[in-house]
Amino acid sequence: MPNSKNIGAAKALGNICLSDSEGHGAIFQTSEYIKAMAAIHENLFHRKQRFFQYLNRYEEEATTASHLKKMMGFQRQHAPNKTMRTCNTIPISCIRKDAEIIPVTMRVNEYAFSMSGLNRCKNPYCNLCSRSRAGERAHKIRRGIEVASDNGFDVFFVSLTIPRQQDIKTAREEISRRWKALSNVFQQMEQTVYYTRALDVTFNKYVKSQRYHLHVHAVVIVENAPKTFAQTIQTTWTAQNTATCRALAKLQDVERVTLTHDSIGKVSKYVAKMAGLALEISNGTMKSTTKSKWTDTLQDLMIDDTPITRAIYKEYLEGMRRARTLQTSKNWNDLLKLAEDEEENELEQFEIDIPLHRWLSVKPHWLDIAEKVQFEIFQNSYTAAGELDYIRIDKILNDVQTIINNAVDDVEISLIPYLTYD
Repeated sequence: MPNSKNIGAAKALGNICLSDSEGHGAIFQTSEYIKAMAAIHENLFHRKQRFFQYLNRYEEEATTASHLKKMMGFQRQHAPNKTMRTCNTIPISCIRKDAEIIPVTMRVNEYAFSMSGLNRCKNPYCNLCSRSRAGERAHKIRRGIEVASDNGFDVFFVSLTIPRQQDIKTAREEISRRWKALSNVFQQMEQTVYYTRALDVTFNKYVKSQRYHLHVHAVVIVENAPKTFAQTIQTTWTAQNTATCRALAKLQDVERVTLTHDSIGKVSKYVAKMAGLALEISNGTMKSTTKSKWTDTLQDLMIDDTPITRAIYKEYLEGMRRARTLQTSKNWNDLLKLAEDEEENELEQFEIDIPLHRWLSVKPHWLDIAEKVQFEIFQNSYTAAGELDYIRIDKILNDVQTIINNAVDDVEISLIPYLTYD
């Protein structure tokens, strides 16, 4: 039978070790154990935060694979030219027999996913071609804002609009004329001005005289902007008013942003919107609560798929031919050169090769596969320190590559989006 005195002494010793503020217990509590628990909680917090940001992005701005499939189905049927209808369907090596073998590759980054090595129409309003450069553009916008913050520059989020128009060409000319006037003002300023400008559009499919609402979203960065800079933008824009097109000053939004911790969410959301605009097909699937029943995005028109939305779609693409929907000032790259670590300007991108003889099997499923890979890498593959876990990423990429290379039938490939990882 154990000695009760020894048991009591052991309990007392244990209590002292865990509670004595001057003993070994205090050292133990404040050292490795506490650090480990803090790291675990911080990791869980950031993972939860990334998850909510991911959900918000897909709810408000981004395009899910299911939506993209519907829009591609619409494009394949109703695009105004054949190259757009057949885009991204045939490996280039199968078209050009005299060319060297060009691999078909799935590319995934934080902002978008795309395929290379397939025939392309290169139309800025193609749902797939627009994604080929979307990641680079979105990353460039985000890095510009981050570099501006690091160097104490002033950042403005700008939304400029004109009244709804019946004709999209007229709206284009009006926006172009006003922005040219604004660009001239930027060039004449003593301070250096950097900007990225994107055209956005919403549609009223019920009232033809007010069909197109074309407007501008922009990030404008200035070194030591004057106090009147926001007013200058608004005044310059409305000074271009004519008898037939009067833009109201109260509808021109110029917001000066102080890049503090509290504004990070706002910055991320705005950049996410600009990333969506970098896709050059409007600003994504909006929440139904944020728009009226009279307002549709280009994606809404494609998903709706009625005779009237088909007619508007073709009219819009014809009217926006050769339009520069995303425009960056020539000196934006100079802004990026101010970064302390220029390597951060590089976009992290991952690739999966698709053997030519496997393309027909992968073709029906690649959007779902790419979305799964993007989610697993940029949502779930982070270490406690907040850095990408390349060991886990390599496992994901190798698993997907192995299944694609060795699948006996299409069913195995279709199950890739349902792979689970700890």
